[in-house]
Amino acid sequence: MKPVKLGDSEWKKIHEYLRGNPQVKVGSARKCRRFIEAVLWVSRSGAQWRLLPATYGKWNSVYRRFARWCEAGVWEQMFSHFAKDMDMENVMLAQALVDGLCFSNLLADRGYDSDDLLAFILEHQATPVIPPRRNRKQPREYDHYLYRDRHLVECFFNKIKHYRRLFSRFDKLSSRYLGFLYFVASRIWLR
Repeated sequence: MKPVKLGDSEWKKIHEYLRGNPQVKVGSARKCRRFIEAVLWVSRSGAQWRLLPATYGKWNSVYRRFARWCEAGVWEQMFSHFAKDMDMENVMLAQALVDGLCFSNLLADRGYDSDDLLAFILEHQATPVIPPRRNRKQPREYDHYLYRDRHLVECFFNKIKHYRRLFSRFDKLSSRYLGFLYFVASRIWLR
């Protein structure tokens, strides 16, 4: 796979964030950008770290830095930083993932139509946008128009499929996999 590059505006936002993070030693902006682009190359190609092209530096040094950032939570903090202005009007997840969040509507497919989840949503003074199961004795109404926004979940999955390291799940350690996921999600958020 040929080398990949970050866009200048994308790099500017990432660099600005990294300079403000006390856990990160940025050093030379050029070398830091090369490191971020190395992580991007590995996430896109899905290749082993050992196959990292020499233009990105020594593969072991790049991997160790990536691992340190995973353990320190830098990738997660980066995602949180870029996603801090998220719109929580509509959420599209299962109950365990939204517990503690404030939202107006919860969108889910028919498989999530359960009395427990509906009660949970109503406790949070939100509106369930879940089609009723076909075998429900008392079908309930839901917003058909708003439900069509569920395609955004599928769109996100299609975007992360461009990153072979994620969709093939090559990493043995969950912290490394999450590091890649947070990095890719940050990149998608920046667009």
